Amino acid sequence: MGAHRGVAASAVPPLLTGPLFLFLLGGFAPAAAPRAAAPSAGEVTVEVPGPLRMGAFARPRHLRVPPGFRVSLVAVVPGVRFGVFGPDGRLAVSQTRAGRVVALDASGRGSVLASGLDRPHGLAYRGSVLYVAETGRVVRLPRPGVVEVVTTDLPAGGMHFTRTLGFGPDGGLYVSVGSDSPPLR
Repeated sequence: MGAHRGVAASAVPPLLTGPLFLFLLGGFAPAAAPRAAAPSAGEVTVEVPGPLRMGAFARPRHLRVPPGFRVSLVAVVPGVRFGVFGPDGRLAVSQTRAGRVVALDASGRGSVLASGLDRPHGLAYRGSVLYVAETGRVVRLPRPGVVEVVTTDLPAGGMHFTRTLGFGPDGGLYVSVGSDSPPLR
């Protein structure tokens, strides 16, 4: 994966009153040949503020979006693996290697919701409470800095250490756990 994982951008159609986030996971692969600075039909140029014009965003980037949308880069957050919007409109993201969860507002400002976690990955809100899947447990964050353990009964480690979670229509909390060994051949 690229070094620019965890890019947050806002896409604002003319009829919406507030920003939407376009969350891009994964880096941009280098093109075989440089692209023209002008976007193709149906594409817009990503608006990048001066301080963020570096790395993958040092040259113009283009995205296909519905007519009337624009895309603006608001933050580059290293090491982001997963993101989910909270009821307050902020984007909560997990920084797996850093062991923390950060919330980004529409201007790209971040605040740490929790740190010292064991490879956090999956995120899901239930009401205003954020649930976080770590490698061997699930915790909930009722407010910034407060970590409450939901369960420690997840197999930890293995080849697939990330855990994704979500709430089903039955209200149950579901957690995915990958295998702890390579596939048999």
